[in-house]
Amino acid sequence: MIGVANARGGASARSPSSMLPVQQTKIENTSSPTRSDGTNTVLRVVLQRLAGDAWGVSNSLAYLGLLASERGDQTRAAAAHQESLGPRWTARDWEDVAGSLADVAVVAAAVERSEAAARLFGAADAMLGEDERVRKLPERAVYERGELRARTALGADAFMAAFSAGSALPRERAIAEAVAFADEIAHPGARQSSGPLGDKVEEPPPG
Repeated sequence: MIGVANARGGASARSPSSMLPVQQTKIENTSSPTRSDGTNTVLRVVLQRLAGDAWGVSNSLAYLGLLASERGDQTRAAAAHQESLGPRWTARDWEDVAGSLADVAVVAAAVERSEAAARLFGAADAMLGEDERVRKLPERAVYERGELRARTALGADAFMAAFSAGSALPRERAIAEAVAFADEIAHPGARQSSGPLGDKVEEPPPG
């Protein structure tokens, strides 16, 4: 598992993708949920958008989402994670897609949707290779707290059942669940989309 529930360790740190469809200027991102109040990262997102740096925007939004979640603003966190997931899915960067699933799982745990959290943690874990399951701080600490919250709420057996169900989900179904959940929290009462790039999630073609 990604965090505390994993005897094998967590998952690996995010790294810039070389699979983005268009090579674009990258603006360095050194912020984190424990080292910044988010102001610098918000400015960085503006600069990255101006530079057309889709990867940088995605990475910065993921950090802002974790920071918002830690501060109790789950609506803002969900919106940030939903937008962050799109470029990762487009790039088929599965390590970072898994990170996005875990990010949304943290939100689910925080709003006491513990079964959804466990499913998404399981889906994230399954998307990673065995050698990619040791995430670095600060994300690891956030994921561990999220897993612990969900496990405590559900009980160990129910948590593992939901985690296993999430692990068995096809990629596109796991992503659809994450986006639909994030949409529900970010835009209560609005029509939910079923994928980060539109109304339908489809496996990107090989290439």
